[in-house]
Amino acid sequence: MGLSFNTSAQSNKDKDQFEVKVDGLGCAFCAYGLEKTFKEIKGLKDIKIELETGVFTFTMPSSNPLTVDQVEKQVKDAGYTAVNTLITRSDGSIEKNDGPAEENINDLQKDQEEQQIDEEDQEEKQIEEKDQEEQQIDQEKQQIDEEKEKP
Repeated sequence: MGLSFNTSAQSNKDKDQFEVKVDGLGCAFCAYGLEKTFKEIKGLKDIKIELETGVFTFTMPSSNPLTVDQVEKQVKDAGYTAVNTLITRSDGSIEKNDGPAEENINDLQKDQEEQQIDEEDQEEKQIEEKDQEEQQIDQEKQQIDEEKEKP
């Protein structure tokens, strides 16, 4: 029968705790990319990413504070969108953003529109290529028919 001590209160008193719901984390490779981007920040500790929920948590020394905007920019730089961000400061204060910033929403909509346009352009190009192939086949058939008619 061993004794168990809870030292997390002591170790977390000088740390800010971060929880970010990230949209688009679907696999371990995605999580690795996000983690790698955040590891560029000195002092980042206790990184955890739950793929099922898309929740990304970590701690930072309170002496090196990060803002909600900085966290969400880092998520965006990794190629994802912070759906909501919660920071619990070492003094107990809370900062949060309960949704993507307006510019992120606009960026997402713009990206989706551009992707749709690109897909439509690609489809048109494929149709044109197919039409050209069919015309070439028709021309070849016509040449063969003309050669057969020659004595």
